[in-house]
Amino acid sequence: MSAFTLKEKIFLVSLMQTHKNIIEVKKTDATTNKAKVEAWKKISVHFNGRFPARTDKQLKKLWDNLKNRTRKLDTDFKYSILKMGGGPSPPLPVDDPITQQIRAIVPTINYEIENVYDSNHLLTEIQTENLTESLESHNNIDIEHSDTNKENPQSKSSKPIDLPQHKTN
Repeated sequence: MSAFTLKEKIFLVSLMQTHKNIIEVKKTDATTNKAKVEAWKKISVHFNGRFPARTDKQLKKLWDNLKNRTRKLDTDFKYSILKMGGGPSPPLPVDDPITQQIRAIVPTINYEIENVYDSNHLLTEIQTENLTESLESHNNIDIEHSDTNKENPQSKSSKPIDLPQHKTN
């Protein structure tokens, strides 16, 4: 059998859009597997009504190959961004319509990079959120930051300091 054409690939991806809630489920119990087999049969019937006959096994293999190719493109791009050594950031990958649709169907493949120049912003955002939450939960702590208060820390404030209790194992 000949290789799949671009039109065949695009049509298969569009069929996958309608069956993604069955095919891309991670469950592998008997009921789910039976539903997946039935979905592939339906996909095969629709596909073969428009293009030369292909088996559901061939179509499934093509779908897996398309997902793997998209996953590899995304992984290569992520690694190129996280490389050490400075220099200009790598160009964004040129996506064909098939790759974009596959990312929409399979959300685990989807990637989003907000800052193409630096990946540290993620850690900074997490630390800032944790610090803000910590300060809000312990807002009853009254700490003076004055140098004149070193000898007698209670001289300016008579309010007791409530510190969180740590459990010992």
